[in-house]
Amino acid sequence: MFGFLTNKRRIEFSDISRILEGIKVVKIRSCTGLFCTYFNLKDENLSYNEIMALISNSLGLRPNIISEFVEGEYREIGLNGEREYRLDLSFGRGFRRATIYGVNK
Repeated sequence: MFGFLTNKRRIEFSDISRILEGIKVVKIRSCTGLFCTYFNLKDENLSYNEIMALISNSLGLRPNIISEFVEGEYREIGLNGEREYRLDLSFGRGFRRATIYGVNK
């Protein structure tokens, strides 16, 4: 695995919009308990507001999900020059989670 790089850090809700501006979102996974919903967005170019609305609707959250946000983690993964990005977000009491997968724009 030559050239493998991983960078992981905790994020605040205010960091999400800045991160999403720099990547192309290709997939979203949202889970409530054991039930997960997947959205394949390879051919879409959604804005930050559209992405957050998609997550809040799939998790059954209010439109203003800032108040539900608990914690987040951001990972930057690289292998042989390719970069992938992953945002793991938790809402409410930990039963509602969303993972945003992205690549370089």
